[in-house]
Amino acid sequence: MNGRLSWKVVLLAAFGMLLVNPANAGIVVTLDFTTGYVTSTCPISGTDNDCNRGTSLTLGNPGVVITARTTMGNITNPAAPSSDPFTMGSTGVVYWGDMGKLGDTCVSPSKAQCPGLGVRNAKGGGSEGISGGGKDQDEMIVFNWDPSLKVAPSSIILRLQGFKAADDETWVYLEFASNTNPSGPDYIFKWENLTTGLTLNFNTIAGLPKGEYVTKLGVLENAGHTGIGGITYEAVPEPAAFVLTGVPLLALGFLLRRRARKNQG
Repeated sequence: MNGRLSWKVVLLAAFGMLLVNPANAGIVVTLDFTTGYVTSTCPISGTDNDCNRGTSLTLGNPGVVITARTTMGNITNPAAPSSDPFTMGSTGVVYWGDMGKLGDTCVSPSKAQCPGLGVRNAKGGGSEGISGGGKDQDEMIVFNWDPSLKVAPSSIILRLQGFKAADDETWVYLEFASNTNPSGPDYIFKWENLTTGLTLNFNTIAGLPKGEYVTKLGVLENAGHTGIGGITYEAVPEPAAFVLTGVPLLALGFLLRRRARKNQG
């Protein structure tokens, strides 16, 4: 009886691991780009080429891949771009450090003037923020999530650096896993139409689709100069750990069952 009970318990636990989906156990990730960027070559203050991070930067756990677009041209209608902004222009370099003088709306916990994420041109030069003017205009920072992370748009909180509604024209592009618009973003909004502040909780956006998962979030500067101060998102990764635990338990349960039957025979 004890042998039969033991293998039954193990099998029950194994099937529980495999069948119960812990999908509601989201992981909230908060990335503050105003800190944590200093390296042996990237100083805490002052713009510096050594704060260039290459064409992609992966941060967070579960992670987001940060990329950049530059020299996208002066987009005449950001609300309805003529082509997909995620592929327009050239691949830019992600900059993470002190972006310099971006105005009096920069928040800095240190002696840096305006720390955060920005874009540099394909050669790693140009200004450090996201430029909506000059020879590198327009520019965009892109946050890329794997669809398996199931990042709901309503879980996102985005914080800009140096934004002023009077000077800047900032647009946000969202692409969903369903990719309802293959030729461009699935959802577009102008920052100042929703807030004139630095922080926007996407949960407050009326009309944001439900049941969708974000795969790309682009922050485009069409006029002026801004940067990214931080982002928060909630990921709900696939329960791979439960599968990896459940399968060995399943094997153990069948082994105990076989032994119990041998003992009975």
